[in-house]
Amino acid sequence: MALIECPECKHMVSDLAEACPHCGYPLKKDVSEHSPKEEGTSGIPKSKDRAKAALLLCGVVALIIASLSISNSNRRASTSYNTTNYRSTNTYSTLQKDDFDWEYISQRNEDLHWEVTDLYSNSSYTVCEGTLKNSGTKSYEFIKIKGSFEDANGNVVDTDWTYAVGSEGLSGGETTTFRLSVKKNTDIKSCKLSFVSD
Repeated sequence: MALIECPECKHMVSDLAEACPHCGYPLKKDVSEHSPKEEGTSGIPKSKDRAKAALLLCGVVALIIASLSISNSNRRASTSYNTTNYRSTNTYSTLQKDDFDWEYISQRNEDLHWEVTDLYSNSSYTVCEGTLKNSGTKSYEFIKIKGSFEDANGNVVDTDWTYAVGSEGLSGGETTTFRLSVKKNTDIKSCKLSFVSD
């Protein structure tokens, strides 16, 4: 046994004493508190904590990249256009925006005929009702019709458009009805129709 000086009160005490008998200063620390390895908060050495944290961070980054990749591929798929014309099935589908199929347009204009059946105003709207007849043999889908509502001098006062035919299609010999409406305007005297190309 040896005598050591208490760091607090400077009295000499035994090196085997757990605390200074004079001032109570703790002289020996618990072995678990004074380990040669530095430990992290979980009781695992810090080097292992760092490795776990790095691995966790890599996993999170990989998940974020994967979800962004899936999101972008879904976005691209939903905004792509179907540019195929299904002529073999005797049906034309929607064209790509910048694609002009003059054969399709010419055939459509020859086969499809519209007629304004009524033009009237109610308390809120001026309404144009009409029919679209397919006198050809092909079936057409997604046909947009635009109505230009004109005054007595032929000036366009307002416009509206609608799908006269949707995904259900309009086969040869069939007729469908459509309706266009704009805010009520007593100056409107006629409605001029036209096809809307995408």
